[in-house]
Amino acid sequence: MPEPKFSRAGIRNVLSSVQRRGFISARQKKLLSLTISLDAVFFEIKEVRDRFMMCKIAIHLLWATLALGLAGVAETEAATRIQKEFGKWLVACVEPDDARNRCTLSQTFHGVNQSNKNRVFVFSWAVSTNDEGVENASLRTPLGVGLDDKLTVAFPDTDPVVVEFDVCNRRGCFGEYPFDSAWSRALKRNETVHVSYIFRNGREVSLDVDLLGFSDAYAFYKQQLSQ
Repeated sequence: MPEPKFSRAGIRNVLSSVQRRGFISARQKKLLSLTISLDAVFFEIKEVRDRFMMCKIAIHLLWATLALGLAGVAETEAATRIQKEFGKWLVACVEPDDARNRCTLSQTFHGVNQSNKNRVFVFSWAVSTNDEGVENASLRTPLGVGLDDKLTVAFPDTDPVVVEFDVCNRRGCFGEYPFDSAWSRALKRNETVHVSYIFRNGREVSLDVDLLGFSDAYAFYKQQLSQ
């Protein structure tokens, strides 16, 4: 329960009223006034002390938070990051101190929203290797496609390859498939590949993926994984 606060004016008014009624003498009034005033001073000192302790605790918590943050930065910096571009392809690797390199080979496409001229995500193609050493490719589109719809990949003079969507989340819709030697050979020997998909509202997106630089990017990707 909070202690009551006293003001000097309030004390004087109460004591004057009591004195007028003859309950205390003038001398007793002065003594009581002094006693209650001192008690009020001590209470204010206690409040200041409590505030000081709260500030001290807050400072300790701040230092603890900073220490944890610096520890996290140091742990992140312990893993070396490598990024290298090959045309429009990007190889990004993380080199943990106590594990094999983890790398991704990817290309991302953006377009322009004609109504507001903002840059918008259109499509991405990424190749990665799981812990068992198996390579997989992931094709990502914006949200708005149906999981029953398909994404079509067509190399020149070949029949289109259909990739089914597996899942949609807040980052977009994904279609994954094993990235075997037939895929890597097709990407190496062609300059472009045609990709298309359809939104649920019927709008079709069609684009040509630039494959220049893929051979060097894939070789660097494989080299980094072997280290």
